[in-house]
Amino acid sequence: MKKVIIFLSFLIMWSMVLPLQSAGAAGGEYTDAEKRQLIQSYSPLIWFDKGEDYYPSSVEWSFKHMERYIPQGKEVYSIKTKENFCDDCTIPFFRGDLESAKIYAFWSNVSENVNDISYYVWYPYNRGKTLDQLSGIKRIPLLGKLVPDYGHHVGDWEKVIVRLEDGKMTRMQYNYHSWNKIYKKDQIQFYEGHPVVYVAKGSHGSWPSAGKHVYYKVKKWGITWATLSDYTSKGVQWETWKSIEAYDKDQQRALLGSNSWPAWMSSDTASTLPGMDASDPHSGGIDRWGNQSGDKDITGQSKLSGGPSGPDENTKMHMSGE
Repeated sequence: MKKVIIFLSFLIMWSMVLPLQSAGAAGGEYTDAEKRQLIQSYSPLIWFDKGEDYYPSSVEWSFKHMERYIPQGKEVYSIKTKENFCDDCTIPFFRGDLESAKIYAFWSNVSENVNDISYYVWYPYNRGKTLDQLSGIKRIPLLGKLVPDYGHHVGDWEKVIVRLEDGKMTRMQYNYHSWNKIYKKDQIQFYEGHPVVYVAKGSHGSWPSAGKHVYYKVKKWGITWATLSDYTSKGVQWETWKSIEAYDKDQQRALLGSNSWPAWMSSDTASTLPGMDASDPHSGGIDRWGNQSGDKDITGQSKLSGGPSGPDENTKMHMSGE
């Protein structure tokens, strides 16, 4: 009888330990299969604005239209378009290719029981804008041409970040231009379990709802003189979980949709992979993902801004403040 009691005690002990072990994945010890499943589960549904003209593409699709080079006065490689264009003009490449587009997901460990998934989207082009107070004038024939847009740039990386605690989504960071805001799960829209992201027309800021989003105010003497806004609506829908390339950021290796860590994620932007043409965007790290800024006009501003930086192996892919 004593042996039976000892055996039953042993079974009870393991019945308590095993659930803790299975929950241990939430402490960061996830298998690749579990990481892939979570990345796919929380990959967002994206709504592009009804008036969107500049869609995302895969990095590989864009690379066919771009070349790697060292800008004058620099010692590191950036990329620019092969085709020339004026500062306020566009070329067909800028419209992107949604069919080829990927969402680039990066898994990272924040602390025990806490992980972040950063979802990046690449756009060949960002269209600038003007102050809200001048938008009415822009709609007037002939007169509207006198009101320029500023802030165009070749290349545009946008991202959102999903926070996991014990393997469950608790909040999400939406990035827009140079800012971001973190929302709790109950403040976010979902579609079949996937968080919803509304992308602003032209400039591609990320928002949790449709409508007008004022993100910058020009203030003087406590008075708001001018504002800049993003506009979002339900236009074209993109189910990003069907187009994922996923990576383990901490271990710098592929998880889904790719066989290896991409060369463009290298932080070494001064070198070229052996045996490759330096002008090939696949041949190494990239400092700036777009053309340099254009000439300044009479206001002292450039309609075409310089290309942005992009993610690389040293990018901190955690929520702001972490």
